[in-house]
Amino acid sequence: MVIEQALFGYNNGHRLLVSSFVIPQDVLKVLEPLSDSSGTSYNQDYSDGYLIGFPFNAFGFYCVGKTWTAHEMQRPGCVWTHVLFIPMQDPSTAICNIDLNQLFIRPNINKKNWEKEYTNKIIKDETNQNIYNKASVNNLCSTYFEKILSAFLQRKTPLVIVDSDILAYNNAIVSLINSLPIKFFSNISFCTCSFSNRCIQNKPLTIQVTPDIVSKVIWRENNLYKYDDINKVETYCAFSCLRQAIKYSINQLENFNCTMLKFVIDYLIQCNEVDNSNQRIAEIVKSAIEIFSLEKKDSRILLLLFRKWFTNILTSDKEYVVFATLNLNDSSCFSEISESEISVTINPLFQNNDKNLLALTRNLVDSDLNIIGEQTLKVIAKNISEKSLQYMFDDSFYTIYPLLLFNKQIALYNCIWRQNYEIQSEVLKTINVAYSKESENLRQLILYKVYENSEQNIANKVFELFGNIAIEALYDCMNKPFIVQNIFRHTAICNCNILLSIDKLSTLYSREAFAKVISSLNPYNNEVLSVSTKYWNRLYETFCNACHEDFVEEAYAKFLLPIILRSNKEFPFDLTTFAFKTVHDILLRDAMPYSEWDKLSALLPEIAFYKMWDKCKRVRKAAKVRGLHIDFTKQ
Repeated sequence: MVIEQALFGYNNGHRLLVSSFVIPQDVLKVLEPLSDSSGTSYNQDYSDGYLIGFPFNAFGFYCVGKTWTAHEMQRPGCVWTHVLFIPMQDPSTAICNIDLNQLFIRPNINKKNWEKEYTNKIIKDETNQNIYNKASVNNLCSTYFEKILSAFLQRKTPLVIVDSDILAYNNAIVSLINSLPIKFFSNISFCTCSFSNRCIQNKPLTIQVTPDIVSKVIWRENNLYKYDDINKVETYCAFSCLRQAIKYSINQLENFNCTMLKFVIDYLIQCNEVDNSNQRIAEIVKSAIEIFSLEKKDSRILLLLFRKWFTNILTSDKEYVVFATLNLNDSSCFSEISESEISVTINPLFQNNDKNLLALTRNLVDSDLNIIGEQTLKVIAKNISEKSLQYMFDDSFYTIYPLLLFNKQIALYNCIWRQNYEIQSEVLKTINVAYSKESENLRQLILYKVYENSEQNIANKVFELFGNIAIEALYDCMNKPFIVQNIFRHTAICNCNILLSIDKLSTLYSREAFAKVISSLNPYNNEVLSVSTKYWNRLYETFCNACHEDFVEEAYAKFLLPIILRSNKEFPFDLTTFAFKTVHDILLRDAMPYSEWDKLSALLPEIAFYKMWDKCKRVRKAAKVRGLHIDFTKQ
């Protein structure tokens, strides 16, 4: 491991004096004020030094500095700060067996060429190490160790620890840095002796230890959180276990990861009876599993963790990592966990806990799933209620698509087909991916739900996915005893196979349904010319003859007349008379939309230009041209 270093001190102001490499300007802007005295009073004494630490993730290193009072300088208030730049390129890197206390060197200006000590890189490897004194951890007062560690793991807001024992906290921090991967500190900054609020770019450090004399000024005026408010009983039982695990890992580094997982089990066991412990459970799981690389996974521990505590972890706040979503693929462990076991484990989430269910589902969908994660998503898909699904639409609709892949029955929920056009289109695509030929009955039921609930014009997409069964299902819906009026929004799909739709017209029971479908069909489609005149006459006799429902007769007549005008076939006289007279009456009332008249007029004969306004006259002339003697006198 190569550690760069730098020395800061007074030279016409507090500044960088010497370093082993060129420090980026962005780093210097942070280091120069932070490496200066932690307060404005000149009577402070840091003879033994205090520690500062802060990450520079963008530059790939973590800075740890030690600051001493510079008594030998004539100007009062001067300090020396020696900073070490620890590389973070390997997320599992820890500087175990290197004693930071031996690496920090206080300047001796009486020594010749004293600055040169800070111009060399510090190189540490297996053959060149200052072996860290393992006993120093055991000799630590557990209070300081637990306070620092619990502060690092528990707090999401800046924290102030009121204490004057700088040396004890220095030792506790050095012990942690020598025990944990550097990545553990990637979002942690600290100062073990703050006489004023220490900040990086106007943001307070994560942890500040401050003497009581100035503590109120720091934590009250700057809205920092005071350590004394933490639940000390829970802290003690939880982090005494972590302390023991870290002690053990220092002695047996090759078992470090498994040791941390053992701690997780111990932690969960001891915190089981503590109220509102779920958030902390998830946080510790995150620290123990996500942060620490698991090159040597202990499948028995993972299995135990899942079986005993999975429910607690899943019901944690949504911003925390869910165990099932972690990309850990130890098949020897996860293959032992059955789908039924997962179902029993997460069953509490289905008991009116939509928030937690949504958080879990979103975490699963957003993650690379291992075996547990995939099985968990399947269980959710099989058991999710329509109420919970609606909650997902309101908050995070994209989560429902993977659920459809695992359970197509979800497509039968009404709420899906009451969403906007984009969501319904994506759902149809998802169903298409998940479709199997064995589920024809399911497809039909899905179509019923679409027609009864959707208010979107998705006819083309529905036919593209389902084909002729989509038209047949529409007719089935229209033949139900109680017709849902929303169904008639979708009759345009009948044009996707107009001959099939015309053939199905004779199966309708309702004259209203007949009128709605015939109004949506395109009579200018050349395929309709192949239909026999007998069939057209049968529809007339079934739905129009003596029905005395104008809207039905008018709809059929407007559809039939263009076919008669375009066809070379002989139509029954009564049918022809019905079509001509009914359209003539519509035009006489000027009740035909212009878009329909514009198409029809192209089929009618021309008359004198000064009479072109007379639409009815053109219809009468068309009948006369065809040799029809129709009495257009209105009855």
